[in-house]
Amino acid sequence: MSLFDCYTGNFPSFPASRIGREGLPGRFGRQIIIMKPGLQSGAKACMPKTHVHLVKEAEQRLLCAFIAGDADAIRSLVSPNITAVSAYGEFFLGVDNIPMSHVGIMRVHTITVLQQHIADYTSVVIVNTLEERKGIYRDIEFGSRMRTTRVWRFDGRAWRIVHGHIVQAE
Repeated sequence: MSLFDCYTGNFPSFPASRIGREGLPGRFGRQIIIMKPGLQSGAKACMPKTHVHLVKEAEQRLLCAFIAGDADAIRSLVSPNITAVSAYGEFFLGVDNIPMSHVGIMRVHTITVLQQHIADYTSVVIVNTLEERKGIYRDIEFGSRMRTTRVWRFDGRAWRIVHGHIVQAE
């Protein structure tokens, strides 16, 4: 899968005839397709996605938007009233004030997720990651390991980040 595919969400599709009854394992939250006995050829039954699957997909879109510098995509995944704390201790209130929503302030070249833990609390999902990031922040080059916490909440239409916190990991 290329960065373009990741960013646009153009995941490869698999015809039901290739999958069979055992299905395919999900990757990046892709929906698992399982053929059930008794279905006609070409018909498929899909397992519903869980909150965790949906947030994993949103996390993938978010990281791709960071790398692509797509402020509109970032804004679509973030609550208008987000609270955020940067690795430098800066507090931000509102999507218009966070550096990631302004292409000129922060440019991320690479993000490698080294660890990820996701906790589902029904209407809130908390994602903790250890990431290796490289890029430029306020015209200063950076490259370090960061621990991030993102709190996702379902607002009735989509999962959006309501709080983000990042600290430098040793």
